[in-house]
Amino acid sequence: MDWLVLSGFYDLQTIDVTDPLILKMKQPQVSTVGLQGHTLSLQGLARDGAVILGKTENTDGVTIFLRPNAVTNIRFADEFSKKMKLMIDDYIQKSQLYAPPPEEDPDDDPVKAASFASDSTSLKLKEYNITSIIWATGFVGDFSYLKLPVFNGNGMLSHNNGISEINELYFLGLPWLRKRKSGIILGIEEDAIFITKQILEHSGNHKYYL
Repeated sequence: MDWLVLSGFYDLQTIDVTDPLILKMKQPQVSTVGLQGHTLSLQGLARDGAVILGKTENTDGVTIFLRPNAVTNIRFADEFSKKMKLMIDDYIQKSQLYAPPPEEDPDDDPVKAASFASDSTSLKLKEYNITSIIWATGFVGDFSYLKLPVFNGNGMLSHNNGISEINELYFLGLPWLRKRKSGIILGIEEDAIFITKQILEHSGNHKYYL
């Protein structure tokens, strides 16, 4: 995470993004375990006894229905990890920084065959003594309460760095509001200061201390 911040990965500005698909990508989940932040990976979880399944589609209370895409997800994670490390290595080289050599990390070694992944498309709850299901699916914004012409043709909020075309209406906390980091805790302070300054300058009160 420190390297991603230092290399400016999260500071990519929305206005500089030329590929609209990038704006739809999820933020990389940077997760670690143990001292010195060792890798937490699907292959590591599998070695510890976890069963790696595909995406859950639905359940009828008796059976969980799954996509047979566990291998695809594992390969995507490995490829993305490799891409991030190459980006960081490039930053270290161009900045002429000292960095110790990488240590052995079996949990970050790509798995070519991903043989530990299950291609099961269903899972009987009683057969595996599963008595509870926790849906950790995240959430999306609901802006139906806004009865104003603030949406673009794709149903998304229309704004420029959080400033809408409606006088005195601003947005905060949206993904890619101003930068890549806008949608996560890392970027909320910077965006909040920016929006606060916009509000105070618009109101004519220039006596702010941020």
